[in-house]
Amino acid sequence: MKVNKIFLIIQTILMYILGISALIAGILVMINVDSPAIYVFLLIFLIGLFVFLPFYIVNIIFGIIEIFKDSVNPLKMTFIIKLIHIPWYCINFFIIFLLIAGMLNPFLMLGIPFVLIISWFLTYVYMVSSGIHSVAYIIHKMKQREIKPNVLAIFALVFNFIFCLDLVGSIILYALYSKDNN
Repeated sequence: MKVNKIFLIIQTILMYILGISALIAGILVMINVDSPAIYVFLLIFLIGLFVFLPFYIVNIIFGIIEIFKDSVNPLKMTFIIKLIHIPWYCINFFIIFLLIAGMLNPFLMLGIPFVLIISWFLTYVYMVSSGIHSVAYIIHKMKQREIKPNVLAIFALVFNFIFCLDLVGSIILYALYSKDNN
């Protein structure tokens, strides 16, 4: 489980590095600063996207593998990480807003759906990779018949794959199975 906690902590730090570097670059462009710093922040963001995206996918794969093996209860850690992600989602929304606002000219408008699809995909991968360990833990415990499935737990598991409801699902799972927490 320590590996999973380390993955979640590294993932959260990387998410903030990517988000803040894109935000700083966007703000510098918005206020018309002609500086090489814009390119440095954009380079950090682009390198981060292509280097760290596989990291998040590996985290998802590790989470799926946990369905088949016994692990320590990750619900508390997942709950805390989901709460820490709230400011990142606000930064992410603002970055997407800046990108779309910057594309509001007739020649760039065709790129708006492309930007929305890519940003949705990346945000969804981040969201799923941050909650996959708790989902795998609950599914494993249900398969082993150590906990009984109930309607609320099933809804919470589904909520972990829906934007904004992932935090609600994490709260529900933590509240339902907090007696098992370490």
